[in-house]
Formats: sequence, C-alpha cells, structure tokens
Amino acid sequence: MVWQTMSAPMWSATTCPSTRRENALGFVAVAVAARSGERLANLAAEREGGIAEVSYWVAASARGRGVARRALAELCLRVSAAWPGTEIRLWTHTDNVASQRAAEHAGFGRVEGPPTREIRGQVWPVAHYVRKS
Repeated sequence: MVWQTMSAPMWSATTCPSTRRENALGFVAVAVAARSGERLANLAAEREGGIAEVSYWVAASARGRGVARRALAELCLRVSAAWPGTEIRLWTHTDNVASQRAAEHAGFGRVEGPPTREIRGQVWPVAHYVRKS
C-alpha cells in the first residue's frame, strides 16, 4: 500500500504482529521522497490494549526539512484510524530538542514518566509525550 497523502513523500505501510510484545499489534511505515526514491524516515507504532507507542527515525539528509513533524502527524492519523480511541505515546532523548518539537507540532503534550530508559544497553535520559487519538 502506498500513501500519498503528504505533498512530497510517498508512504508504504503494513500492519503486523509485534515482534517485541506478546498480544501487541505493530504498524510500520516508510516515508520516501516521491521524485528521488530516497528514504526519508522510518516510523512504527505498537498497540497493546488502549495504548499505542510510536517511534520514528529520520535520515540525516532529511533532517531540518519538516519530515519528522509531517511524518509523525501522518502516522498518528493512521494509528487513530486503525485503532480508534487509542492513546498514543512516545518518548525522546532529552537532548533531542528537534524531536521534541516534532512531537509538539504533531499534537503531543509532555507528561511525567520514568526519567531514564535503557536503549541497546545504554541508559538514556528521556522526555515522555502523549496524544489522544
């Protein structure tokens, strides 16, 4: 399935069982530049019960161009359509101000949460965000 709802990138997405959590559903997408075919971002969502957690990564060449903000907003629309009434959560590294701004532009509000998270064997300071679908 290709999404073309954003003006420049195209989207490819699929829903699948989560590989990280039992009884969770996963949702993955890739944003690709329409003209060049360049991968701009990877996005994912996992839902368990009434809560979905989204994550995203933006290619270095696409940073600073509004890709994260637009991709995250699009992902949230897709998550809300697929899983109505789901609370959407995300977290960012506390030093990643650009990612925090992208979350805020996509309708997320900062909330309290555990101050750290273990990522690939490293402990990261994190900021938590929530958006109601």
